[in-house]
Amino acid sequence: MELQLRHAQDRGSSQHSWLSSTHSFSFASYYDPRFIHFRSLRVLNDDTIAPHSGFPTHGHENMEILTIVLQGSVTHSDSMGFSESISAGGCQLISAGSGITHSEMNHGDTPLRLLQIWIMPQQKNSLPRYSSIPPIQVPMNSWQCIASPNPTENVMPIYQDATIMMGHFQPQHSIEWPLSMGRAVYLHVIDGWVSMAGQLVTTGDAMMVSNMDCLNIMVLKQAHLLLFDLK
Repeated sequence: MELQLRHAQDRGSSQHSWLSSTHSFSFASYYDPRFIHFRSLRVLNDDTIAPHSGFPTHGHENMEILTIVLQGSVTHSDSMGFSESISAGGCQLISAGSGITHSEMNHGDTPLRLLQIWIMPQQKNSLPRYSSIPPIQVPMNSWQCIASPNPTENVMPIYQDATIMMGHFQPQHSIEWPLSMGRAVYLHVIDGWVSMAGQLVTTGDAMMVSNMDCLNIMVLKQAHLLLFDLK
């Protein structure tokens, strides 16, 4: 059994006039050789973007780029011809593949907060694609699958053997997540408190889990959780 707790305060950070960002993995000027990636999960940034600003048009290739909007609304536009605004609770996924350009802007009057997640694809130079899902009412104490290599309605396709789940859970709710042989889990606490193997995992913390048959989570304080099931 292997569990490694990543405390929120140990993450990297960067501050700009228009952007405040924390980095769970090495990114830009933040470098920690212990935290380059976890399996195929390469980037998990918690970004707050000031009103009327954002990321102007820039390029990506050979990366699965997932955006989860937590507050406000992001306006996306890309070289594939897709353009839309996604509000809190919604998500988008870009498979950059052989190459795309895009922008992500906050045109609103209030700060935009989002999670920016990069996952390394199984193969390079695949056909670029874009998908999104709107905010969906999901019952409390249940998972919403937001991305999978085998997508269904309101599940975005990803070029990687990775399943990404999100959910809201009430205190004293117990969660069991079985792990198939050789797989690992990265659990990020967006908000709240949970207990795992006797360890307290709170807002902004993450637990990296491998070599287990089943992951057991006890919710201590209402929690918004993001789970990556990775090969």
